[in-house]
Amino acid sequence: MPKTGTPREVLTPGRLKGGIFRSHLQWIKDKHPDEMQKVLDRLPADTKQALTGAILATSWFPFAWLMALDRAVAAEFGGGDSTIRGLVINRFTGRGIHLATSHNNVVEGNFIGITPDGTVRGTNSGVRSVAVVGGNTPDKRNIISGNHIGVDSSVTVLGNYIGTDSSGLQEGFGNFSGVINSAFVIGNVITGNFNGISAGEGAVIQGNLIGPFADGSPAFGNQIGVRIAQSSNEIGGLGPDEGNVIAYNGTGVQVLPASDLIPVPTSNSILSNLILPIAPTASI
Repeated sequence: MPKTGTPREVLTPGRLKGGIFRSHLQWIKDKHPDEMQKVLDRLPADTKQALTGAILATSWFPFAWLMALDRAVAAEFGGGDSTIRGLVINRFTGRGIHLATSHNNVVEGNFIGITPDGTVRGTNSGVRSVAVVGGNTPDKRNIISGNHIGVDSSVTVLGNYIGTDSSGLQEGFGNFSGVINSAFVIGNVITGNFNGISAGEGAVIQGNLIGPFADGSPAFGNQIGVRIAQSSNEIGGLGPDEGNVIAYNGTGVQVLPASDLIPVPTSNSILSNLILPIAPTASI
């Protein structure tokens, strides 16, 4: 079953891998090249010095630095400190929810891409750039199904049903990609998607049901459970409840080969997961 307690370093994590900072800085550079220096000048001196130097994807950095970066982006472009709760969001041609900065923004208790009765499929691209998507109680759970991308480029994705209906026990409309490029993906039910989770750089993916329904029973699964194209990701872990259940998928875990666009993925850890092509025989 998904986690119900507060997971390790999720809602108030102490550290993040360098890949997360690199992706955030690249987004600013790509979208707002003329304002990049203005954002950096808003940072505390020690944070600015660290983030303008070489950032190794495999190194750990204080979570407070990401919050400082998000505050700087919010101050420069607006946004932050918002909660989006209790909405039904579908049939948009672009993003269902897209925030300019993830700083202290929370998206919880929404139906995104699917109606509460599960009868209408939207055309959104889900949620992008949010600090916390979901939460560790049922009332904070988002139902995210029927989108091109469910959740993109967010910090914490926690306790959601991604691809199912609101019960977590029936197929919804799925998403082409359930979660992509997000830092902490913890305690979610992710099934019925083409790509369940596409890990960016430095992601922590723990305690999820990737393929089964919310009660662990057989589901349609994902075509690919976890897709790894970059480096320094943690899939599972050695602590209590940190392993994922990855079952009923076409491919459980896929590590992409190097190409002209991406280097060889390295320093990924895949630990203490239950990875099965068919029904598990042990209790989960």
